[in-house]
Amino acid sequence: MTEITLRDLYYCTSAGFIRVAESKTDGSRVHIDDVVSGLTCQCMCPGCGRDMVARKGEQRAHVFAHRAHQADNCRSPGETALHKFAKMVLRDRLRLKLPAITMTDQNGVLEVFKEAVFDFDEAALEKRAGEVVPDVICRRGGRDLHVEFLVTHACDPTKLAKLNAMDVGVLEIDLRKYRNEPLKHLDEAILFKAPRKWLQTRMFDKGTRMMEERKNAIEREKDDEARALWQIYIERPAESQFPLGPWQEKANEYGLRKAVSGGGQHKTCFEVRDAEWKSFVLLEIACRRGPWPFDAFMAMCSKGWVHKAFVFRDNDLASRMRKLERAYRSPYERYSDFLKDMTKAGLLGQAGSGIRGSMLLWGIVDKTEREANLPDIGRAVVEQRIADDRANSLFRRPSVASFGED
Repeated sequence: MTEITLRDLYYCTSAGFIRVAESKTDGSRVHIDDVVSGLTCQCMCPGCGRDMVARKGEQRAHVFAHRAHQADNCRSPGETALHKFAKMVLRDRLRLKLPAITMTDQNGVLEVFKEAVFDFDEAALEKRAGEVVPDVICRRGGRDLHVEFLVTHACDPTKLAKLNAMDVGVLEIDLRKYRNEPLKHLDEAILFKAPRKWLQTRMFDKGTRMMEERKNAIEREKDDEARALWQIYIERPAESQFPLGPWQEKANEYGLRKAVSGGGQHKTCFEVRDAEWKSFVLLEIACRRGPWPFDAFMAMCSKGWVHKAFVFRDNDLASRMRKLERAYRSPYERYSDFLKDMTKAGLLGQAGSGIRGSMLLWGIVDKTEREANLPDIGRAVVEQRIADDRANSLFRRPSVASFGED
């Protein structure tokens, strides 16, 4: 006996020619290569049930054909044969693997339904459900699961639109890569192994609700986090309460007093004066005469100059803080503001992905060094940096944190 493949079973031409018919005796599947020619093959069409003629000439491909003019009203016998086969598989085992359902939004992936094996009560073939005829219906209790099979063409848009309007689950099983497989090997593919996806399920709506609930919960958590941070912020000392620091003194020596000036009663997220970290930034950049990028903010954080509660806070949290305190600027925002101000003033410029000092900055420093007989700023800054690190028992690359107005 010829081994029937899915391709053989599904084969059907526009003229209604097929390769696999059904025996009129017992309804079993019969391959064209296993019958005699003519009507004596005793076969019928799996689609319309009419008698088939076995055409097995020497010039043309062997096929089953309808009698003259009878193929006009026979629609997709190959598909019907597949549906009958699938129904038999599902009816015999009464179980089917259902794929997981995941949904994604800006908050990440959400698992709505875990992959599971679905046990059902019965499998029905192509019973009309509303305006559509599903391939196979798996039923358990009062719920139906429509199962569609993809071999050559996906479920057409018209049918899909009608399915979407129905309160019923629709699963599509993709058998395209199994077309050359013998039918005896398809049981496991249909039940468990073949790719499958949901075309329609009420769990899509459930997932949408779950994502909305998750979004609202995250929003509440972020608001709570902002309120907790705001409480820390309002209890912080004023910027002017911090003492004058060595970096500010050094910047004043090198003619940068005006650039780093500030001071006031505003709350600060830093553990030093604004003028101190601003001085650190300008001096570190000024002593680097080449276009080398320098992450001053990271350097400040590593020095502990940014209060630990405010390090690495995102823009969203800063925006929420401003709803509570309009004037609030995060450490990194204050640092960025300072760099922009210095760039606008002509003291800094862009160097690839980093910031470098401008000719104006170097000119101010050079002029001050000559007039006040000061050492080269590069050597002076390095010496100061080493002295500070030794005092802290740490040799760490100095880092600049976010700075705000004095």
